[in-house]
Amino acid sequence: MTVPSYTTDLSDITTADTGGSWDEFTGLEAGAQSVGEEDYFIQGSACTTETMPKSGLCSIAFDYTSNITIDSGICVFLWHIYLAPNSTQTFDNGGMRLLIGSDLNNWDGWKVGGSDYAPFPYGGWKNVAVDPTFSPDYTGGAGNLGSYRWFGSGISTTAAMSKGDPHGMDATRYGRGEAIMEYGETDDYCTFAGFAATNDNQSYRWGLFQEVAGGFLWKGLMSLGTISNPVDFRDSNRNIVIDDTPRTYTAFNGIEVTHSDSRVDWTSISFQALGTLSKGKFECIDDADINFDSCAFTDMGTFIFKSNSTINDTTFRRCGQITQGDGVFDGCIFDGSAPLYADDLANIDYCAFTSSGTGHAMELTISGTYTFTGNTFTGYGVSGTLDAALYNNSGGYILLNVGGGGDSPTYRNGAGASTLVQNTVTLTLTDLVANSEVRIYSAGTTTELDGIENCGTEFEYSYNYVASTYVDIVVHHLEYEWFRQKDYPLASTAADLPIAQRKDRWYDNP
Repeated sequence: MTVPSYTTDLSDITTADTGGSWDEFTGLEAGAQSVGEEDYFIQGSACTTETMPKSGLCSIAFDYTSNITIDSGICVFLWHIYLAPNSTQTFDNGGMRLLIGSDLNNWDGWKVGGSDYAPFPYGGWKNVAVDPTFSPDYTGGAGNLGSYRWFGSGISTTAAMSKGDPHGMDATRYGRGEAIMEYGETDDYCTFAGFAATNDNQSYRWGLFQEVAGGFLWKGLMSLGTISNPVDFRDSNRNIVIDDTPRTYTAFNGIEVTHSDSRVDWTSISFQALGTLSKGKFECIDDADINFDSCAFTDMGTFIFKSNSTINDTTFRRCGQITQGDGVFDGCIFDGSAPLYADDLANIDYCAFTSSGTGHAMELTISGTYTFTGNTFTGYGVSGTLDAALYNNSGGYILLNVGGGGDSPTYRNGAGASTLVQNTVTLTLTDLVANSEVRIYSAGTTTELDGIENCGTEFEYSYNYVASTYVDIVVHHLEYEWFRQKDYPLASTAADLPIAQRKDRWYDNP
């Protein structure tokens, strides 16, 4: 390939560096005239600020001079700050707002911050995103009427400020919010830190993927590769927080892997969602080479993988539905997540599923016979219930041969479906005297389950594991005392049982 490329689709509304027409929205006029500020800007070389001689509602508004066309899925991104966080209203009371108007008299406003909302109570610059089609929290006049010309920051305060210009607004942009990553080569792969370095360049400050203490803060669409160009993205040991974006839309925060020649290798990468509206989804658009090892995804949305995806020792905690797409899952933990949408159970090994309290661990979509190795299930209901471990929704017959010490899962059948679970386990009787007769009976009965007339020094009994099953084991040999082991519990995993036969001192065969 070639060296990494880090770009975005965002377009400038204003960088707040020089010129332009600034004012206040009608009804939000507690501040004084905005002035240029060259001391505490976040992007470029200046920002626009205002003094706060009175408490109440104030605003800084920029005139783009013409209407901007904002299509579905496009958001407005704005940097703003208030340097007196203790005198700001809470989020619910609209402490900080993003404002869009067709003119100064007709505008819409959305809650984006407050004294109880990050980065408050400590304060600092905050980049916020709003979908202009999201129902506004506040309206001035007739609202913006779908015309997007004036853009601004609003503050609701509880006290006046006697000095300084505490309210500031800097670069404002619009777009899908794509962090576009392309190319990458040996010893110079695309990385999280690489994009953050470009994002955080003072000339850009896109506000999409920024470095913060202990990791990175991300919002928008992370595009790993494009339709035209692949990416070679390899990184490890990173912590990423998905920003809370309560005035956007469900799919706003997402990761898409595009171009079949792309490769994405993540080792010990952690994602944590802060919000509930747009939790962050992951989708393999093209069947790229994806490899996750020891990663963790917490409180995120849906995941869609394909056949070239290999997911090892990775945790999905309280996530949305995960679509296997023929991918390989080995040693993964699914803790309180939505059902795994599984189409090839043979590619799911040694995974641990813990119930959220409702629902299934897996929804099975394709009938067939599968080897099901080492998977365990905790907290699921009995077969036939809505919270059984497996939901056979394939419309056909599924036979599961459970092995590797895994649990025999409970199941529920959908329309036209049937399921048989066989957990074949081997109990090996060892240290036998050659030519002994071995019989295994259902405990307390004469129902023979297995046996042999003349054995070697070992005998293997294979059974389909069912919890709380007991057997009686009987061993005969003419020169040894009769051996009997009553009520022996059959285990869910393979086991060895040494047989201690004692010589019969009274035996005589002249």
